[in-house]
Amino acid sequence: YVPKPTRPVTHDELIRFVKAADDAGESSLGTAAMIAYYWLQREEDITGRLSWSHYRPDDAPDVARIFHHKTRQLVDIPLYDEDETVLWPELMARLDAAPRYGTLIITRDRLDRRRKVHLPWKLDYFRHRVADIRAAAGIDFSAKFMGLRHGGNTEGGDAGLTDAQSRALS
Repeated sequence: YVPKPTRPVTHDELIRFVKAADDAGESSLGTAAMIAYYWLQREEDITGRLSWSHYRPDDAPDVARIFHHKTRQLVDIPLYDEDETVLWPELMARLDAAPRYGTLIITRDRLDRRRKVHLPWKLDYFRHRVADIRAAAGIDFSAKFMGLRHGGNTEGGDAGLTDAQSRALS
């Protein structure tokens, strides 16, 4: 078995994906894509672990507190630059305006028919919906959700982040 290299998703593809998700009425998928791209989070952490208490926690409202399950590291990601410039304006605007259906940031956008609540995404269903949104956005099949994280890492490197800074984020 030889794994295929992960193709980094470009920023343009991210924006097209987010628009297609919003057009399909599944903005949570667009928000998840932005979190993967900008905060370099893994799919399973975004869908199953990232809670509202991590975004602007009461004791540190200027950070996103990210727990990396793989490394068991808790990292505070600043939301503002030293001059008070918002670092991720599109993502923060989405999160600040998003409805809070439960403890997790990313939940399904539609009510469950039987339970009448917004359920968390199951990874298999999440991946199928991501594939549908990717196709609707006109993004080729080789661009996987994991590629968002890789694309964000690539953009960070191109912007001058050091290896240590990239490692701290991802």
